[in-house]
Amino acid sequence: MRLRGMLCCLVGLFLVAPVCASDDDVAEMKRVLNITLQKLAELETWKAQHTFFDSGDTAWVMRSSSLIQMIALPGMALFYGGTAQASNVLSTVFQTFFICCLSSVLWFTVGYSLSFSRGSPVIGGADRFWLIGPVEKNNRISPITKK
Repeated sequence: MRLRGMLCCLVGLFLVAPVCASDDDVAEMKRVLNITLQKLAELETWKAQHTFFDSGDTAWVMRSSSLIQMIALPGMALFYGGTAQASNVLSTVFQTFFICCLSSVLWFTVGYSLSFSRGSPVIGGADRFWLIGPVEKNNRISPITKK
């Protein structure tokens, strides 16, 4: 979508600029426009050939995130438990565990959809809440690596 917008701006510039430019400038602009269109066609061809889900990428990201969570959860619990009084350590550890569980549930309900579905340029849409339909036949771009 952004490529189309940039292309429209570029074409508009090349349509308006010749009014004020010399013949040499117009020839240079046409040459640059042709090179840009050729590069865009090459990019679209490459994108069509290299967009796919890769199970290795997905498995690696899932494994890495689970290892980080296994490291981070006890680390945060021990850190916050160390900052509390002795009588409040257990409460602080359970609060840390609860926050981790809550963030995981929020990711499955809302976060995945807002991160990886199509919506506005800033935030995604609501069509994949609760991980509904993460793999489609027409959408072959990997949500993990954005290949």
